[in-house]
Order: sequence, then structure tokens, then C-alpha cells
Amino acid sequence: MLLAIGDLLEEILIRLDAAPVRGIDSSVRSARVRGGSAANVAAIDAEIGGTPRFVGQVGDDALGHALVDDLSSRGVDVRGAHLGSTGVIVTTVGQGARTRLIDRGASRGPARLDPGTLDGVAQIYIAASAFTEDPLATAVDQILAEIRDRRIPLVLQHPHPVVHVAQLRTKLLRRLKLQARRRGLLRVDVDHGLLSLGGAHRNRTAISST
Repeated sequence: MLLAIGDLLEEILIRLDAAPVRGIDSSVRSARVRGGSAANVAAIDAEIGGTPRFVGQVGDDALGHALVDDLSSRGVDVRGAHLGSTGVIVTTVGQGARTRLIDRGASRGPARLDPGTLDGVAQIYIAASAFTEDPLATAVDQILAEIRDRRIPLVLQHPHPVVHVAQLRTKLLRRLKLQARRRGLLRVDVDHGLLSLGGAHRNRTAISST
């Protein structure tokens, strides 16, 4: 079973055919989709026949409940609380560039990850965003020891590898390296934004997401 830890939120995609001018209305094309790499990785795994589990926090609002219901209907075991407002990402694409405006909202949590969610898990995917803000960053930090003790392969990935490596908290990266020396193997691939931790004799698979 794959366990994905991270964000579940709404993403609004906006296509800009011309550069916007401040103070002037612009005509655009837009779409609303499920956002959050962890949630999307879990959904993709379910689509190809897996039985994934997602752990995260969403808002206690209509949007948050709709996102959870949709993910569950796709075969994902969703574990997490409803609290506050669901996060949103506004992504603009056009003129040869992509810009993201991010309000993670409730996805900054939860404050604690239940070790029981690791039961039956063969591989873990953690979104890089999970390391950037508390309380989720601290919750991930606290469960790393349990992941290490169970020797579960761990994959971290971000669509922008340079940003990914820079944003990882120093103490978390140091802890991951320490665990790797003790129990397994750590690999940082800047070309693909991949950091992998797992038992030395286990197979590790990179999970791609955008």
C-alpha cells in the first residue's frame, strides 16, 4: 500500500493569452481542479489498481468535504481532519511563464500524524510542501523515527527540484541523513527533485507528479 502525506486543496488554473495590465479587466480561460501533489499521487495510484491511503487536513467547509468525497470515490483511503478553510492555489500560465499563488489553508496541518496510519504501508510519498510550514512540518518530523524503525521506503518529490532542496528544513534533512546512515540509503537527485530513504535491500520507486 502507498501512503501519501501532504496537501488536498483546490487549484484554479488560469490561461493568460496576454500579459495582464494592472487596473484593467482581462479576459482569461480557467479551470478548477483538485490540487496537492500528495492527493494527486494517491488518486493516480488508485486509478492504476493500487489501494492508496492519503493523510492530510482539509477545511471544514463544503469544498473540503467535496474534495474528500471525490478522493474517496476514486478508491483512496482518506485519513484526516476537517478544520478551518480549504486551501487554494491559483496558477497562471502564459507568456512563457507559470506563476503560482498559494494559500495552503487547512493543509498546513494536521498537528499530529497517527503512527497507526503506517500499518500495512509498503511505500510513503511525502510532498515537499509538508516540510515548509507548521504544524504539519513538526508532525512529519515526529513520525520520521517510526518510519525509520519500520524501514518503510520514503520518497519526497517536488516539481521544482531546486526549490524543493532549498525549502527542506535543515533539521529535517539532517535527520533524514542520520537515519539513512543508520538504517538505509539516502539519495538526492537534483535533476528530478527526488529524495529517497529506505532499507538498503528494498526496491525504491520514484513517483512523478506535477
